[in-house]
Amino acid sequence: MPTYVPHYQYDVFVSYAHVDNDPLPGTEEGWVTNLIGALKILLAQKLGRADAYSLWIDPQLKGNEPFNAELIAKVRKSATLVMILSPGYLDSEWCQWEFITFLETAPLDSGRLFIVEREPVEARPTELQDLTGYRFWTSSTSNKPRPLGVPKPSTDPMYYHRLFDLAEQLADKLKDLRRQYTSPMMPLSSSRVAQGESSTRTSIFLAEVPDDLQDSRTEVENYLTQYGYNILPEATTLPYSFSDAQQLQAALQKDLQRSTLFVQLLNSTNPRRRPGMSTPQLQYTTAYSMAPSIELPILQWRDPQLNLATIADPAYRALLDASTVMAMSLEEFKQYILRQLQAIEEQKRLEAQRQATEQALPTEGTSDNGTLVFVNTSQDDLEYAHEIVELLSAQGIDLILPVFTASKQEEIREDLENNLLECDALIVLYATTSFVWVRNQLRYYLRVYRKRKQPLKSIVLCSQSSPDKPPLGTPPLGVSITNLQVFEFELTMLRESSCVSTLLQMLHV
Repeated sequence: MPTYVPHYQYDVFVSYAHVDNDPLPGTEEGWVTNLIGALKILLAQKLGRADAYSLWIDPQLKGNEPFNAELIAKVRKSATLVMILSPGYLDSEWCQWEFITFLETAPLDSGRLFIVEREPVEARPTELQDLTGYRFWTSSTSNKPRPLGVPKPSTDPMYYHRLFDLAEQLADKLKDLRRQYTSPMMPLSSSRVAQGESSTRTSIFLAEVPDDLQDSRTEVENYLTQYGYNILPEATTLPYSFSDAQQLQAALQKDLQRSTLFVQLLNSTNPRRRPGMSTPQLQYTTAYSMAPSIELPILQWRDPQLNLATIADPAYRALLDASTVMAMSLEEFKQYILRQLQAIEEQKRLEAQRQATEQALPTEGTSDNGTLVFVNTSQDDLEYAHEIVELLSAQGIDLILPVFTASKQEEIREDLENNLLECDALIVLYATTSFVWVRNQLRYYLRVYRKRKQPLKSIVLCSQSSPDKPPLGTPPLGVSITNLQVFEFELTMLRESSCVSTLLQMLHV
């Protein structure tokens, strides 16, 4: 399924309550079906063609069905969310899960949430109060609200006026997001090499391909090598060819062990090889089996024009339809690879910096009390998190940060849960990240803490002082946790001994 915005599985996810789409007697389509049907046409016109983007709407959504992990995963992989807000929406636990899940990946100020007001509601959720939305209702002569487009959209000119506004602004947001992922990036400059940075850095396993994809593989290889990356397998070992399958497996594993990323280009060709030669499936399954132990992200590509229904082999069709396979232009995929590599390298750089700081710290006057502090932070506040880690490490405290470079969202969530279960004290960092992100993290901790063998020594909400922030309130952020404390700080004052001492006292370490 092609996407307009690289990296995402869907460009638009429609979140709605089933009750708002029940057709009235004498009509064929529900209100939501009519709205989204027209929106899809307008988006196609504004983005160039009908297959330029992907939109997800679940026609079978039921209010009483159990939560579906697969559907929640689709929400996380969507660039934008169109919410059909109504009393029925607020009464649906399903719908609440969808928009809360989406806000975990999209801050409110990102402009990626589009609210369609089907009817007025008595009280919006706190997270939505500052968003205007698109009002698809009007007041009748008796001053009572009614949805626009009832019983049919053709009867309401105002309905189409609002619809055109929604389509235009949604298309503009998709174009803006696309530009963010496709902006040109400069190769590794000679000045950086001259300053001592190695021209050969991280190694990428660029899998073998069928003959008709060899030019594309060469294009990706040349693109990455100009940024100073090393490509495996080395040219002298291609194609893999050994006397038996055991030797082949050993060679694959050796190269994968040296790699930071697994990249594979796929098409409809499923080459048949004699024993001792590799196939796309073998390369993928070997990488997949090793990925958890060596932390190897997997990125796969196929042409968005490829029709999977034409693939006769069900096993190969499943490979082409895996969640790690991205259907986009090759140019977009190359740039996405580069962004992933840069994120991985930045994480490694920060980790090396942390370790170097720890090694340089004087041991006299510090005490290792065996306490593990988990600093839970979003990527927006990573700079502040490392500042706190450096200061507390100097006091002999062991600290851990969340992972951001795992290949699957499920792995990131699993790491978060394990950190919450195993740490002795918790810091939640609230500097520049969104109010909603922090609130969601505290709410998630409340769901996890019952699994802990022992209660946490303390939970400290580190909030950077700012007049632009929503007030923390009582309890902070509206979440009541027994041992939650608030530590407000200025970054310029954070290194003062009094600040460090106060933070240590709050952590009880």
